Amino acid sequence: FKYTAYEQIMQDAKEAGQVDPTKSMWTGAAGITKDGLTRESEIIQFHMSRDAERRLGAPLESLSGDLYGTEDTYGPVASEEVIPTNGYNQIVEAIKDGSVSFKESILSGTDVATVTSNKKPVNVTLSRPVTKIKHSASGVEITTSDGTIWDAKWALVTVPLGVLKASDITFDPALSGDLPQAISGVGLGNIVKVILHFDTSWWASLDNSHFFGLSQSSNRGLFTYFVNGNQAMNLPVLITFATGSDADTADGMTNDDVWSTVRANLVKMFGNQIPTTVKNVEKWSWTNDQYSKGAYSYAMVGTETADFGRFEQLIRNRMFFGGEHTSFEHRGTVHGALESGMRIARDIIEEEGVNKAIPLSGSGSHDLPRWSLFGCLAILFGYIVSQT
Repeated sequence: FKYTAYEQIMQDAKEAGQVDPTKSMWTGAAGITKDGLTRESEIIQFHMSRDAERRLGAPLESLSGDLYGTEDTYGPVASEEVIPTNGYNQIVEAIKDGSVSFKESILSGTDVATVTSNKKPVNVTLSRPVTKIKHSASGVEITTSDGTIWDAKWALVTVPLGVLKASDITFDPALSGDLPQAISGVGLGNIVKVILHFDTSWWASLDNSHFFGLSQSSNRGLFTYFVNGNQAMNLPVLITFATGSDADTADGMTNDDVWSTVRANLVKMFGNQIPTTVKNVEKWSWTNDQYSKGAYSYAMVGTETADFGRFEQLIRNRMFFGGEHTSFEHRGTVHGALESGMRIARDIIEEEGVNKAIPLSGSGSHDLPRWSLFGCLAILFGYIVSQT
C-alpha cells in the first residue's frame, strides 16, 4: 500500500520532469499527495533513499526527472541479481590467470557470461597511475607515474568518470569533439558503503529478513537501510549505506562516528538490545578514493540522452572510452561496464580483422591477441592490462 504511494509520487515527479526538464525528481514531487502521503512522509523518505538514491547514486535534488526510469539497473533478468560474496576481485583474478574467459557469443549479443578457459595469462600491472595519453593516427603512447612509456596500436580508456572530470590524465592532443560535453554532461554520484562485523548475528532472533530499515523525517539516507549478512552470506555482518546528500556527510565521519550513528538507528528499530561495541567497521568512500573520485554515473538535471553515447567517439581510430558511464541504459552497473568492453572489442575486431594480432611494446615486448581481457591495451588508471 505505502510502496504503491511511493511509486505513484515518483511517477508524477517523472512526468513533471518530462514537461519541464529543468525539474529534479525532488522538485517534481513537491505538492503531490498519494493516499495521504507526501514526499516529506517518513516512509516515502525511506523509499526515496533506498530505491532511488542508493540505486542511482545521487540525491533526488539532482536526479533528472526527464530521464528518471530510463535506466535498466538490473539488466535483462532482474531475478538473477547476485552478491559476489568474495568480492569482484575473484573474477578479475580468474580472467588474469586465463582460467576463465567471456563467452565468444557475447560479441554478437548481450549475454554476459564466462566459460572455463585455458587462455594465456593476462598481465595486470599495478600501482602505476596513468598520467598522460598521447594519441595519433599511428597509435597511442601511455605514460605512467613512474615514467614508464607504453606503446600500443589502440588504447581503451576505462578510468572512472570522476578521474576524467578531475582531468587527472593529460591527453595530447586535448580531447575534442563530443567528449568534453560527455564528461561534463553526465552526473557523478556519491555512495558510502559500510560493513559492520560482529562476533555473532545478534539480530537474527529479532529480524532475520534479507534487509530491514528505518524510516525517519531527517537524514533519510544516513545508515537507515541494512542488508543482513547472516541471511545473504551466513556471516555475522550488517551492510549499510549513506545515500543522497547524506553520503557527503558520511564522507567526513570517522569509524567511531559511523558506529555511533548506526547504533542509534538500530536502537530506534530494536530497542536497547543492541551491543554497545562492534568488532570492526569497514567504510568505503569512493568519492575520497583518488582512483575513482565518485561512485557511479547518473542522469542529472541537464543531462541529455546523447551524452552517454558521446563516449563512443573513436579518437583517431586509436583510442576508445569504456566503462559504466558510457552506457545509457545500464549506467551505474557492472554489466554496463562489461558491455562497453564487449562493444569496443567488436569495434577493434572489425578494424583489425579477426585473425590479426595487435603489437604492443613497453617494459618488454608483448604480443596481444585480438581477444584478451579487453581486446587492447586497457587503461584503468591504477592498472595497465596487457598480454604476457
